[in-house]
Amino acid sequence: MKFTKMNGLGNDYIFINADAERIDDPHYAAIRLSDRHKGVGGDGIVLIKKAKNADFSMRIFNSDGSEGKMCGNALRCLGKYVYEKGLTGKTSLTVETLSGIKKLRLRVIDGSVRCAQAWLGKAAKGHGDGVFEREIVSFGKQYKAFCVSVGNPHCVIFVDGYDDDIMRVGQSISENTDLFPDRTNVEFVLKGNGALLTVRVYERGSGETQACGTGAAAVFFTANLLGLVGNRAVIRLPGGDLECRFDTDGEIITDGVTEKNFEGEI
Repeated sequence: MKFTKMNGLGNDYIFINADAERIDDPHYAAIRLSDRHKGVGGDGIVLIKKAKNADFSMRIFNSDGSEGKMCGNALRCLGKYVYEKGLTGKTSLTVETLSGIKKLRLRVIDGSVRCAQAWLGKAAKGHGDGVFEREIVSFGKQYKAFCVSVGNPHCVIFVDGYDDDIMRVGQSISENTDLFPDRTNVEFVLKGNGALLTVRVYERGSGETQACGTGAAAVFFTANLLGLVGNRAVIRLPGGDLECRFDTDGEIITDGVTEKNFEGEI
């Protein structure tokens, strides 16, 4: 099986052309291939196919084998994959995901996609229930959490700083089955950074990642609602910066670098 390892700001996935390769059990394949010691290593795998209602379709399986609905960075990397593999000559694409059809725009220099913009749709308060604010207690400490859906669930928390247990808190909140029966992604945002928001993310199914595109969008949406930023902001993640802004219809656009790590066969 041939694969391409790619990353968007360090959020790395193993991309596979599912029209050319047969994957009988993508859940098992994600666990095996994502292992950073015995496999290829990554936050999960992405299966790409041609689609009837869009240019391509994308399925994402996290490193624990669970299927994700959407990933903004994987979506942007998909654009680089299909263009540089010669599967399309278009620089404006549509991609079918479990969260609906998303739009991409590629910036190509000398035949290489350097950056990609992704239209992630309109964010919404709550995880389908409209409940925006929640008080959550984790390890004896109380947090004010803002729940947002960007095609997948997010829990945005503003903090004064990061301590050594911050990801343990993220895991505890994510796995709190009473509040979040389907688990949730958790973003910890440093207070007082103006239009530059520093963020660390605990992703359901993967743990802490270097970046999260939908997580950045959720942070931007929340900060805008709270009056902390305007219609544009830079989200600083461990893997790099992602620009977020609203288009004229209120959809959130993320814009950042895409990179190919290497190709291989297993």
